[in-house]
Amino acid sequence: MRFAALIDGWNLHEGCQAQSGLQALYWVDPLVLARFSLARFDPGAEITSCNYYTARLNHDRFDPSRVQRQQAYLRALSTLTDLIVIEGYFTHAPPYVEKQTDVRLAVDMVAGALRRKLDGVLLISNDSDFAPAIKVVAGEEALPVFVVNPHGLRNRSTRLTSVATRVFDLREGDLIASQLPGSLKDSRGTIHKPDRPW
Repeated sequence: MRFAALIDGWNLHEGCQAQSGLQALYWVDPLVLARFSLARFDPGAEITSCNYYTARLNHDRFDPSRVQRQQAYLRALSTLTDLIVIEGYFTHAPPYVEKQTDVRLAVDMVAGALRRKLDGVLLISNDSDFAPAIKVVAGEEALPVFVVNPHGLRNRSTRLTSVATRVFDLREGDLIASQLPGSLKDSRGTIHKPDRPW
């Protein structure tokens, strides 16, 4: 079966940072993580597309060193040929809210199902706002939607659980096995893993 992996970048990052055992595992390869996660749901399925949705921190509103650490990660992701990074933005006034990334992810999920470009969806997020999109894909279109929750069992979204085909919590072992190399190269030079998350 062909699965599209849709990864809510900030939800994944913040979920890991909220759990003490996962805080050091921020240098993750999203595609590898998606493959490990899908294998737990359906060992015979394959990831045929992988989108990572995020918003870039801005120098005007965030600590510059934090911006630089995120930029290093996004540069690292740009070296991965089978991963598509889709960026929204942060609002210009407090509280700095991420915009357009969730909407784009939900649209891509539903559009892929309606066009029959996939046989199922793997979503890495715990954001209950995706429940309506999942309801369309898993309910009306009868395609499996597997959800990986990065925020731990205690914080698992009941709305997602009620509409998804299956839900499980992100596993530390999968994160450990999905870490990028400590240094990578692109056309600008060498990219080094930052000493702490962003």
